[in-house]
Amino acid sequence: MNLKCLKILLLLLGLSISHSTLLATHIIGGEILYECLGNEMYEITMKVYRDCATGQACFDSDPDCTQHTPFIGSVSIFRGQTLETTVVLDPPTIIEIEAKISNPCLRPPSNVCVEEGVYTFRIRLAAIDEAYTISYQRCCRNRTILNIRAPGTIGGTYTTTITPLAQAACNSSPEFIDFPPIIICNNEDINFDHSATDIDGDSLVYSLCTPFVGANTSNPAPERAEPPPYDGVDYIGNFSITNPVLAERPGMRIDAATGLISGIPSLLGQYVVGVCVEAYQDGILMNVIQRDFQFNVGQCFPLVQADIEETELRVQNGQEIFYVRICGTEGTLVNESTERVNITNQNWAIDLPTGTIQSNRWDFEDVSFPDVGIYDGILILNEGFPCNDTALIQIEVLPDLTPDFSFDYDTCEIEPVSFTDLSTSAISPAAVTDWIWDLGNGDTIFNQQQFNYEYDTSGAFPVSLTVKDINNCEETSTQIVSYFPISDEVLISPSADRGCEPVAITFTNLSNLLSREYTIDWDFGDGNTGRGLSPTHLYETPGIYDIAVSIISPDGCVTDTLWEELITVLQSPVADFSFTPMIVSNFNPTVTFTDQSQNARNLLWDFNGLGTSEELNPSFDFLQSGLNPVLLEVTSDNSCTDTILQYVEVLPEIRYTLPNAFTPNGDGTNDTFFGKGNIEDATDFQMIVWNRYGESIFETNDPKLGWNGRKNNEGQLAPNGVYVVVVNFTNFRGEMFTQTGYVSLIR
Repeated sequence: MNLKCLKILLLLLGLSISHSTLLATHIIGGEILYECLGNEMYEITMKVYRDCATGQACFDSDPDCTQHTPFIGSVSIFRGQTLETTVVLDPPTIIEIEAKISNPCLRPPSNVCVEEGVYTFRIRLAAIDEAYTISYQRCCRNRTILNIRAPGTIGGTYTTTITPLAQAACNSSPEFIDFPPIIICNNEDINFDHSATDIDGDSLVYSLCTPFVGANTSNPAPERAEPPPYDGVDYIGNFSITNPVLAERPGMRIDAATGLISGIPSLLGQYVVGVCVEAYQDGILMNVIQRDFQFNVGQCFPLVQADIEETELRVQNGQEIFYVRICGTEGTLVNESTERVNITNQNWAIDLPTGTIQSNRWDFEDVSFPDVGIYDGILILNEGFPCNDTALIQIEVLPDLTPDFSFDYDTCEIEPVSFTDLSTSAISPAAVTDWIWDLGNGDTIFNQQQFNYEYDTSGAFPVSLTVKDINNCEETSTQIVSYFPISDEVLISPSADRGCEPVAITFTNLSNLLSREYTIDWDFGDGNTGRGLSPTHLYETPGIYDIAVSIISPDGCVTDTLWEELITVLQSPVADFSFTPMIVSNFNPTVTFTDQSQNARNLLWDFNGLGTSEELNPSFDFLQSGLNPVLLEVTSDNSCTDTILQYVEVLPEIRYTLPNAFTPNGDGTNDTFFGKGNIEDATDFQMIVWNRYGESIFETNDPKLGWNGRKNNEGQLAPNGVYVVVVNFTNFRGEMFTQTGYVSLIR
């Protein structure tokens, strides 16, 4: 049976500290294999493992790495301690490894991800009487590793050795069948098949061995690996080569013959583990391969876990018991099992003196017990299926506790509400020990059986009484207290008691306890009515008005009030004016205004912010083309005001003429030919001068640029004579104008 409370640890596989662009603390293992191809040729396969979380390490020579510029990795081959050659690595083949666990009824954590970078190359190695050592070094390991000293500052050495015997026999190394385990479930048997195959048919012997140290934070990516021999990692505390993971006795172990790793981890975390495979041929050791990998011990989650809503969780004889207290002889057992999508069936059973009662519904509803006492039960999930679970239940039925209360008040008067406890216990009247009143408005009263309470607002309040008895049974009763009294005095506050027509006045209701639940009818005195708590009314006719209001509560209580001559509405002036001419131009900008206002005493004119006047009929010169707003504000004898806004349109009149002769002789007088006039508001201007042969000798789009008598103002002097001039432009209304003329050039 699975425990209900599971502690969740998120494995922080993405932690890193960067000391340079080449340092990566997410390299979590590796191995090197080789295959003899004959004729002294070998195919070398190196596998490097990394976390694939955000901020992952770059595989060496990976062109797709965006974390930083990847190191162009290399593998060193030694003869003894002498460097034989260095092989520069091509980009790796990257494979994402799925998290798999041996127990099909558990789900691994979802945030664990590992990628494998596979490097393959071929090399010729002449057969010699010495061993070849193939090595690769890289820093750094995750700093969260628990079993070695200073993991974040050291890397690993991944290496293999081709012995003289292996060279002579063209013997290849073994190869692990499966990826290393990405996640190991805490408190579950590892049960991982770490076996290998050997194409030469060698006998294989498995063992836990020491991972090697290689590279560090000062040189995280060596251009060449250091020569053998290599130092092992420094285990700390009770960790060791054969005890790399904290596990229940007899601890983590590997079967020497089968490669099966077993053991029950007992501490969440990350651990460095080394697994070695020795290959023997006719009892003679041919070679050894080593896998260095980070084991992640995490919390796995059951796909099916039995759970019910319990009073408390107890343990009896090593078994978890869901203890449920039911007050009274009828109750419901609530199913809180997970994950519901994986639950095919559920079967309840409760033992009663008269026999066993059962249910296959999700909740066991309305269970009736014959009397007080203790009853045993069970909930079985997925009975007959591989992933199942069971919850043992103990139900204590206690004497009935019935909560109840009464309340009383005058529904039409503002006065306190009287509350009285009427709760009963099957044990005795004195068995009830605690009373908690929730008055529905945020206030709470403790341990009072009778009291008076005055609400400061109206409303329908859900009042709850919770009672407890000597058995700690707790029950609650809720009733709605409809509290909608009406005050004897109705108070309102208008936003103004006088104003100029038209005036909008808001009547704010200040009467005690009134809310939108009441029906409130208004008579505004001008023949119009309204409804609402605080309405707004628009008065459009001068006069003095009475205000009347009638209030009906949700309980049918009624009151009404009249306020005589409460609102005074004053007559407002009417602003108006005319002007002539209706349309003016920049050449004739003067406009005369004539006041036509009614009931006006003072006038203030504003001419587009360019000037003001208090005259009755002023005149103003508009020098700005376009629409010019003119605002007239008038004030009456009772200080009421009115405004009117009209627009004066000023047309930008264009006047443009072409001279009929010019003398470009350099005397400073009439040396340049150009048009004259008001053309500032024109667009798309173009002037072209043609000679008598139809040749364009001058063209411009600038109305301020004239012709100096030379071709395009830069070439040869044009001869005396008559020239044709064509001018095109668009006025402010978008109308196209063309003007044709003749000009005489005289030197």
